[in-house]
Amino acid sequence: MCDDYTSVKAYVLILRNNYTVMTVVNVTQARNDLYSIVERVLDSESVTITSKAGNVVMLSEKDWEGIKETLYLMSDPEFMKDVREARDTPVSEREVWNCRTL
Repeated sequence: MCDDYTSVKAYVLILRNNYTVMTVVNVTQARNDLYSIVERVLDSESVTITSKAGNVVMLSEKDWEGIKETLYLMSDPEFMKDVREARDTPVSEREVWNCRTL
């Protein structure tokens, strides 16, 4: 159950990041400043690298793992049913639990 809580927390972080400004650099700038870009990405900033052939997004491994876990959880119909039920349950009727006591 605590693992599910962590997963939901990752999902919220992903939603929050959708509203942040993403740095955009061209491939030449990225090549010249790769170390600095990697440091920014490791500091939770996604970077779009543009080129004539198309664009790529650089994100940290931690963010990528969070996205994969979120997609996995969202593909589970039972999990999503539980999420919808929890969302639709009035706050006064929700069960409160604490990971430290499980």
